[in-house]
Amino acid sequence: MEKKAAIQKQLKGPDSFQIFFSNVLESLIKNRSRVILTALGVVVIVSLGIGLNYWNHLRVEKRKLALAAIEEMRTDELKEFQSRKENLENQLASINLEEKEQESKGKDTEEKAPNAETGMTEKLESELAALKADHEKSQQRYKEFYGAHRDSPEGWMAGLRYAKGLVDQGNLSEAESIIADIFQQSQGYPLYQLLGGFNLIAVLEDQEKFQQALVIVEKMLEIVPKDFKHKVLLAKARLHYFSDQKSEAQKVLDLIIADGGQSGEMRKAQSMKGLLN
Repeated sequence: MEKKAAIQKQLKGPDSFQIFFSNVLESLIKNRSRVILTALGVVVIVSLGIGLNYWNHLRVEKRKLALAAIEEMRTDELKEFQSRKENLENQLASINLEEKEQESKGKDTEEKAPNAETGMTEKLESELAALKADHEKSQQRYKEFYGAHRDSPEGWMAGLRYAKGLVDQGNLSEAESIIADIFQQSQGYPLYQLLGGFNLIAVLEDQEKFQQALVIVEKMLEIVPKDFKHKVLLAKARLHYFSDQKSEAQKVLDLIIADGGQSGEMRKAQSMKGLLN
C-alpha cells in the first residue's frame, strides 16, 4: 500500500517539463527588464530588415518608372519622325499619281508650269533623305539618368540607350567611354555584361581599335553562355582578319565550323573562311 501511495504521489507531482517550464517562468520574472530589452532588440532588427528591403524595393520601382518615362519620350519622338516621314511620302506619291494620270490622258507636259512638279518632287525627296528623328530631349534625359544611377541595372540600360544615340551621331569616342564603364560596373549581371561587351566590341571595331576589342573578346569568352559563344568567336575571327592576322582568324573559324550545327554564325564562318583562301 505504501508503495502504491508513493507511485500515486509521484504521478500527481510536477513532471520534468513542468519543472523546467516553471524554472523558465521564474527566471523571466526575475530578469524581466533584460528579457524586454532583448525582445525589443529583436523586433528592431527585424523591423529594420523589413524596412530596408521595402525601401530598396521602392527605390528600384522608382528608377524603373523614371526610365519608363524616358522610354515613352523616345517613343513619342519616333512617332513624330514617322508621321513626318509618312507625310512627305504621301506628298510624293500624290505628285507621282498626278503625273501618271496626266500621261494617261495624253496631256502635253509642257502645258504645265515649267518644272513646277519636278521641282517640288526634288524638294520633297531632298527633305525625305535628310529627315532624322529628333532625340535631343530623350538623349539628355538618358544621359542625366545614367549619371545619377550608373551603379544600377536601370542606369546601365539608360547608358546603353544614350550610347546608341551617340553612335548614331557619329560620336564613337564618348560612346566607347560609357559602354566601357557599363561593362566594368555590371560584373555579376550576365545580361548587362553581354549587352555591354557586344556593344563595346562593335564600337571599338568601328574605330579600328582591333587589339583593344580582342581584349574584350577574351573577357567575353570567360562569361558568355554557350548559345552566344559562336557569336563572340566570330567577332574574334573578324578582328584578327582586320588586324592582318589571317592565320589566327583561320584557327578561330575552324573552331566554329568544327562545332557543327547550322547557326548563322557557322555559315558566316564558312563564308569568311572562303575570303582567307
